[in-house]
Amino acid sequence: VDTKLATISTSGKVANSATTGTASNVINTLVLRDASGNFDAGIISASLNGNAATATSSITTATATYFTGNLMGDVTGIQGATVVSTVGGQTAASIASATSAANAATSVNTPSTIARRDALGNFSAGTITAALNGNASTATNATNFTGNLTGDVTGMQSTTVVSTVGGQTAANVATATTAANAATNANTANTIIKRDASGNFSAGTITAALSGNATTATSATTAINFSGSLAGDATGTQGATIVATVGGQTAANIVSGVIAANNATDANTPSTIIRRDASGNISVGTITGSVTGTASGNVAKIGDTMTGALELPAGTAALPALKFTGSPTAGLSAASANTLVASTNGLPRLTIDPSGNVTYTTNYKANAYRSTNQVTAATTATVIFNTENFDANNNFNPVTGIYTAPVAGYYLVMTQVGVTIGSTTVARSIRLLKNGSVLTGYAASTNITTSGMLYIQALVQLAAADQLRVDFTGRVGGGDTLTSLNTNISIHFMSL
Repeated sequence: VDTKLATISTSGKVANSATTGTASNVINTLVLRDASGNFDAGIISASLNGNAATATSSITTATATYFTGNLMGDVTGIQGATVVSTVGGQTAASIASATSAANAATSVNTPSTIARRDALGNFSAGTITAALNGNASTATNATNFTGNLTGDVTGMQSTTVVSTVGGQTAANVATATTAANAATNANTANTIIKRDASGNFSAGTITAALSGNATTATSATTAINFSGSLAGDATGTQGATIVATVGGQTAANIVSGVIAANNATDANTPSTIIRRDASGNISVGTITGSVTGTASGNVAKIGDTMTGALELPAGTAALPALKFTGSPTAGLSAASANTLVASTNGLPRLTIDPSGNVTYTTNYKANAYRSTNQVTAATTATVIFNTENFDANNNFNPVTGIYTAPVAGYYLVMTQVGVTIGSTTVARSIRLLKNGSVLTGYAASTNITTSGMLYIQALVQLAAADQLRVDFTGRVGGGDTLTSLNTNISIHFMSL
């Protein structure tokens, strides 16, 4: 053997611990008994044969059959009388109580018991105070919530609004509450009745069926018997009533009226009431009144045909005999024999005389003239008729010499211009212009030696607001004189 060990010559092939032992409890070393055969160790795992006379502890009951002395710690007492004193710091009494409570745990809502889920994991409880994670699908109450309420109460948790109570709106409930709080035993209109401390209240008229007797009533709607005398239309006592008046009429008048009604007849009998015969007809003398419907021989105002002549009062232009709703002073009249007048606003506008001649009246007419001479300042100048004889509708401007048509239609224009020439015998002319443009064919021209006249008489068609004027053309650069009194214009509306 020794010869074999000599062959291991390289350092590190066998560790020192593999060849060196010790009696001390040194990890990773060989065990070497001391001189007394003893050694120290931590835990020895092995089957024990015999007794460990000085052992103070045993890892398992399988390796120590008996021990002497008292246990300490959670378990106390000797080997034959062990006592569990504490478990995890809890006393045996607490553990026993907890064990009993745990064994009595139930899923039923039983006070002072531990909650234990049933086979489905559920349990019943009264109020659970805790922070809830997730949603309680069948919870019936909660301290806080999110979202809006619906039904009688609406709004969020912090702003709830009572909308209805028992099907009544909040407004109706508020009104009813106010009315109930204002209830009174006094006879106050439109208030709820509240009995006073004695159970009484005051009222005006109570309409109802009375059960029992009203000891102080002064009138009754359905009383079977009464005492005292009646007053008013009926007088007398309960056993002897008399009709004195009916609707303000005395009994005598009523009797007379009944007799007259019974004597009514369809015949034309003076001082009798009229009664239609079996055909609904009556005979009378003269009826004075307004007739609704059509009397025989009369013409209905609507949808009827008249035969013969319709004769009307003559009337006047101010109050025509034939007039129209809303226009009492517009219509037709014939105040003079065989002369027909159409009027508006109470004034005659169109007259047809017995010979068939038609004349009409219009405010659309004007006449103006030169009251002073006008010396032209240019070859062509507008004739300014600076003075008006008449202009009923104010359509002519004597400052500009322009006439503005009030309505569309045909206008008769007559104008003459007297001229004294400045020098040179040349042609002088006048023209009608509409809206600043020369009207073709409406002009007059002549050669004037010293003085002369120019004339235009024409029927001109104008639209409403068209402007008409007369221009004079003469000496180049002006200097001609348009003489006063001989220079004038007349404009008269003729027809549409």
